[in-house]
Amino acid sequence: MGNPEGPHVLACELVGTLLAEWLGLPTLDSAIIWVEPDDEIEFAGGGRATPGPAFITKFERGTAWGGDVRTLHDILNPGNIPWLVVLDT
Repeated sequence: MGNPEGPHVLACELVGTLLAEWLGLPTLDSAIIWVEPDDEIEFAGGGRATPGPAFITKFERGTAWGGDVRTLHDILNPGNIPWLVVLDT
């Protein structure tokens, strides 16, 4: 709760993660937690979570793809890309 894009974004992330798991795709560890008023959870981009249910995933170190086509050869599981497109659309 408190996501600048609205509360429905968290529901979409939860559904997408559950569908990915059902399809056998690797996913990050995730959970639904309850944020209390005194928890003061800050977002990386600024702002704070509001009290209520929150969908969270484990932080993983790594590099996000920056759009450089040359780095595509480093992908370990290219067969999963079509599923990512389906689930992220």
